[in-house]
Amino acid sequence: MSVRQRPFFSAFVAIIFALCLGLAAPAHAAMLLALDDPTTPGLDMVFNDDDLDQIVSSGGIVSVGAFPGNFTLGLGNFGGTRLDILSLHGSFQEGASLNVLLTQTGNTGSGNATATITGATDGLLIYGAFYDPSNTAFGFANIIGGQMVFAPSAFLDSRSEFINAAGPYSLTHVFTLIHPGGVQGAASETTLAASIQVVPVPEPATMTLFGLGMSGVAYLRRRRIKS
Repeated sequence: MSVRQRPFFSAFVAIIFALCLGLAAPAHAAMLLALDDPTTPGLDMVFNDDDLDQIVSSGGIVSVGAFPGNFTLGLGNFGGTRLDILSLHGSFQEGASLNVLLTQTGNTGSGNATATITGATDGLLIYGAFYDPSNTAFGFANIIGGQMVFAPSAFLDSRSEFINAAGPYSLTHVFTLIHPGGVQGAASETTLAASIQVVPVPEPATMTLFGLGMSGVAYLRRRRIKS
């Protein structure tokens, strides 16, 4: 981590600590979305979705603390162990900041977890993808591949880490959007898409059975050749 990024990392850690103090996990949560003004205590808006399709969305005008403007969001989970933000777009006033958190509990299976994010921002974006073996909604026990920090520009980044899961776990996106502004009264924007996907690996017992099966096939083939 560069010296320039350390203040951002400290701010990110402080935000995560504050969110840990202020968030309580529902016992049966499937997917939860939280919008939070980091300058005020508690969460400003929470959307929950226990439908079978596990799709939640918010559109139109949203005013969250110092973040008034257009805010649209599309989410989805299309099978497998993954959590997607299909699109997020915000139009910020000068000096605005916002935390966006998306979490899903009940994920299962060990595998290679990859967090990918792409988009463009006129401000500063700090992003972390987390998994938590306690299966806690908005759990921040482990960050996948480290923190990502983006200055004003287009961006694309991806981080990976192996998850060794003995039981169900939660996956969580955390975005901190900071728009210090430039021209008084001028709006600035952030647009992004992000995904956490876990690609399962075969269990050792499965690999052993596969190996035994292949050995048996090779043995029968050798006997057939000899005869």
